Amino acid sequence: MRLRKSVLVELAAAATACLALGDGGAAHAASPGAWAAHEPAVVAACTGASAFRDAKPGGSLIEFDDRLGLTALVIEGRYPQAQLKNQRGRVLCLYDKRTRSASVADADALLRAR
Repeated sequence: MRLRKSVLVELAAAATACLALGDGGAAHAASPGAWAAHEPAVVAACTGASAFRDAKPGGSLIEFDDRLGLTALVIEGRYPQAQLKNQRGRVLCLYDKRTRSASVADADALLRAR
């Protein structure tokens, strides 16, 4: 999936703002085993948080600086609400590495071609 340049600029600005508010803690090296377990954990947390039917990753993980402690992932699937008639949708998921929790927000408008 290709993101438009303006979307990448907006994500970079958001990440910069979050870094400015962060705790400025030191980076910690992760073991190879921890990295191997990271992607499946992010995918599981994000697909679950999406509440989509047939939820799956819509691209690769985006790793932010360790000071921020977030991983981003687009999740694609089908809306379960009856009024949406099984329509396809996308959410942007932010996975907090410290708490191992995922938060999602609608990404259809963010990724819509202009």
